[in-house]
Amino acid sequence: RAKLRWNLGDATTVLFNVDYDDFANQQAVYFRPAPGTLSNAGATSAPPPGIYDTFENLDPRADAKQYGGSVKITHDFANALRLVSISAYRNVEATQEFAQDGNRTARLNPLLVYSTDTYSQEFQILSDPDSAWSWVAGAFFLKDEVTVDPFLFSGTLAGGGLNRKGAFATQETESYSAFFQTTLPLGGKGNVTAGIRYTNDDRSMTGGRENFDATGNSLRTTAVNSGISDSWSNVTGRLSVDYQFTDDFMGYASVATGFKGGGSNPRPFNPAQVIPFNPEKVTAYELG
Repeated sequence: RAKLRWNLGDATTVLFNVDYDDFANQQAVYFRPAPGTLSNAGATSAPPPGIYDTFENLDPRADAKQYGGSVKITHDFANALRLVSISAYRNVEATQEFAQDGNRTARLNPLLVYSTDTYSQEFQILSDPDSAWSWVAGAFFLKDEVTVDPFLFSGTLAGGGLNRKGAFATQETESYSAFFQTTLPLGGKGNVTAGIRYTNDDRSMTGGRENFDATGNSLRTTAVNSGISDSWSNVTGRLSVDYQFTDDFMGYASVATGFKGGGSNPRPFNPAQVIPFNPEKVTAYELG
């Protein structure tokens, strides 16, 4: 990873940030059934003697390569306002393979190959850092594409041609929001902080199932409602009060609401469908 800061005069700075990571892990997901129990694939077994040994027909793995970068531009205006722009990109390629059956024979071995591309852009306007009344206003945009291709099962319990069967799916997200937060002082001893945010999430999913014929050729079936899409929007907020009772003791109370957009899950078999789910909302109270 590397960072480079470029000063364009006294008022403007540009911060470049890049990174690359190549990660290989042999733990992934593994199972050690307790003596006498059944694994989820119906295998009965005793765990191996070594505490680091797995009871599987393959060595599990979880590998990931990722790289990304960002550009942060900060400009201070003569009237003491500050403008910040943050542009970022990230790419992730990952593979996960393990045995789901807890048995030394190849009954049910999943293989998952993921890829993710994410772009984001944020703009902020901030008050003077030395001002008693501080505030920030901004806008945020994100575009994200996540693909799982394939999600493949192999083994005697997998079914399909050559004991292989799987699925594929791609989810695309576009999210944009606008926000404002301010902190007002209370006579030098405390503060009131209030914020509001509008968020809109648009998501769509395509996908289906994958089977194989006797010669190993891929036979793909698109889900009956592949391409399903939906949009959700919400207004969230935050209000908090803090007070410095003594030099050593400060108390605060806050209430905040949160929002997470909905989406879809692929259901690859019998029949292949895309199953939507609703957004999540939360109200959080804190006292400390």
